[in-house]
Amino acid sequence: MEDTIRLKLCLPRLDKPRLKPSSIYRFLQEYHPLAVKANAIAADNAMSRHHLKLFLSRLRYIKPCLNGEELQRLGIPEGVELGRILRRLHQARLDGEVSTRDDEEKLALKLKPG
Repeated sequence: MEDTIRLKLCLPRLDKPRLKPSSIYRFLQEYHPLAVKANAIAADNAMSRHHLKLFLSRLRYIKPCLNGEELQRLGIPEGVELGRILRRLHQARLDGEVSTRDDEEKLALKLKPG
């Protein structure tokens, strides 16, 4: 219930038409899915409602193909940088910058420190 009310107060952040999918995901991931659903049903603003429904139907299920072990096999050391690269891969997947495992590997190697 608290999540539902807290999200309702922040809904104006979702009424922008050009929000990137990764921005929508980052904003909504902290809320319980039932709170997102309740706000999607009750939202007055069509754009906010659209973004809430997009999160529920698609964005929350998108994950990068590569995981931490696979990144380590590519020579990326365990630690802060590995986490940063995983988050960047997720963002790129959400925003359609990468669409295949090969695309993710290329991006990860490009982001690899050193």
